[in-house]
Amino acid sequence: MKKQSFFHSLTPANCYMVGNLFFLYLVQGIYVIMIGSILPAMKVEYGLDYQTGGLLISAHSIGNMITGLAAGLLPLAFGLKRSLLMLNVLPFAGFAITLVTGTPWTLVFALLLTGIGRGAVSNYNNQIVSTLSGGSAAP
Repeated sequence: MKKQSFFHSLTPANCYMVGNLFFLYLVQGIYVIMIGSILPAMKVEYGLDYQTGGLLISAHSIGNMITGLAAGLLPLAFGLKRSLLMLNVLPFAGFAITLVTGTPWTLVFALLLTGIGRGAVSNYNNQIVSTLSGGSAAP
């Protein structure tokens, strides 16, 4: 007997949710790639030195790490859905901040926000897909 695929085992509501999670992965990939692409332009436009550019990339990674540490606690306080929605707004807020300011510390804060959002997508999406698949690593 052939095993049923992950997508065929989902209810229509869960299939819709998984589609949205995959869309979040796509958006996450776009803004992570954009950071590397826009950093040289930001350095020129805002007159940032090499060390500040490295600090910006580090802030993004630190934000990702912070979310990795806090991702398990936030759903206990706010619920999984609220935690996911709150943290997924942060990358957009971070990129909006980079559009309106050139102050180095504000830019560091903005990229910290994008890193927090990136970590949220990775952690919560993996958790939800793992739950829906019954712990199977295939999806």
